[in-house]
Amino acid sequence: ESLLFATGDNGDAGEDGRAFPQDPKGHLGKILRINTKDGSVTVVGLGVRSVQRLVIAPREGELTVDFVDMGGSVAEEFNSIRVTDLLAAGPPRNFGWGRHADGKAREGAFYIGPDGKALAAAPPDEPGFEAPVAQFGRAQEGLFGASGPVSSTQSFSRIVALAGDLAGGGLFAILQSRSSEGQPV
Repeated sequence: ESLLFATGDNGDAGEDGRAFPQDPKGHLGKILRINTKDGSVTVVGLGVRSVQRLVIAPREGELTVDFVDMGGSVAEEFNSIRVTDLLAAGPPRNFGWGRHADGKAREGAFYIGPDGKALAAAPPDEPGFEAPVAQFGRAQEGLFGASGPVSSTQSFSRIVALAGDLAGGGLFAILQSRSSEGQPV
């Protein structure tokens, strides 16, 4: 028996996340698996900034972990990963946020500079990284606070998941399969 718990990166908006989310030895910017029997903790996901609501949801006959990860100033992300993939043996799954050993930093599908501004698009199939299913919410300047995701096969017939903007009241719908990366919102 275990519990999944996500930690923030302890950083500020307008930066690249520094190295903490990419350091597998620390707890900042991680998804942790906590063994409820003995209290042991394992890092199963790294490179997250500010996860909003981990949701276990069915997808195509398997369970997934779905979550919105608030970005710094470039993009909000909707991520979905099979539970079996997240908990598999081997190195933790990397969702990209934070400065990597090669000096590059990512936010969603973009490389960003130390000031948190987008520099270039990252390749969608870059080895070692989990690409977001969708990005949203940074079309205009100003405050943005992502919430969600919410999904329901009982309530929704065409919507796979919803996320919202707490600051501006916007609602963002994911319409395609959660296994499709880089889809429009």
